[in-house]
Amino acid sequence: MDQSSTGPGRTSGFTLFELMIAVAIVGILLAIAAPNFRDAMMNVRLSAQTNDLMTDLALARSESLKRNLPVLLCPSTDAETCGGNWKDGWIVFVDADNDTSVSKGDTVMKARPAAEGGNSIIATRAANPINSVSYRPTGLIGGGAEVEFNICDSRTTPRNGRNIKITVTGRPQAKPTDCTL
Repeated sequence: MDQSSTGPGRTSGFTLFELMIAVAIVGILLAIAAPNFRDAMMNVRLSAQTNDLMTDLALARSESLKRNLPVLLCPSTDAETCGGNWKDGWIVFVDADNDTSVSKGDTVMKARPAAEGGNSIIATRAANPINSVSYRPTGLIGGGAEVEFNICDSRTTPRNGRNIKITVTGRPQAKPTDCTL
C-alpha cells in the first residue's frame, strides 16, 4: 500500500500561519516598491512632455524653413486658437499673415493636449513669461533672444524638472533642472 508523502491524515496546502507570513512579505515588498513606482511614473511623464515639446519645436522650425513662412507655437485650451497657459496644451501653426494669432489663411499643423499629472510648463525670454515662440522663414527664432521652457512636476527633490533652451539659431536643447515651485 502506497502512502502519500504528506503522511496519513494530512492534506497538502498552506496553514493559516504560513499564509499570514506570505501576506506580510508581500505587504512589505509593496510598501518598498510603491514610492519607487510613483517616481518612475513621474519621470516617464516628465520625459514624455519634454519630448513632445522638443518634437513640436523641431516641427515648427523645419516647417518655417520648408514653407518660407513664420511658424508659431502658442498655448491653447481648445486646440484651435492661442490662449491660456502652456500647461493647458499648445498648438503649432503656420502664421501666413504674420499677426501672431490663428486667423483665416493660417494652418494649425499640430495640437497637444494639457499636461498630465499637474505638471507646470513655463516659457520665458530674458526671464519674462511669453505666450508664443515664433520661427522665422530662416529657421531662427523671433524676438532676437533665447527662449527657455521649464517643465516641472510636484516633487521637491533635486533634478525634478526639465529645461529646454532654444538658442537664437532655433535649436532646442533639453537638460534636467531643479524646479522651485
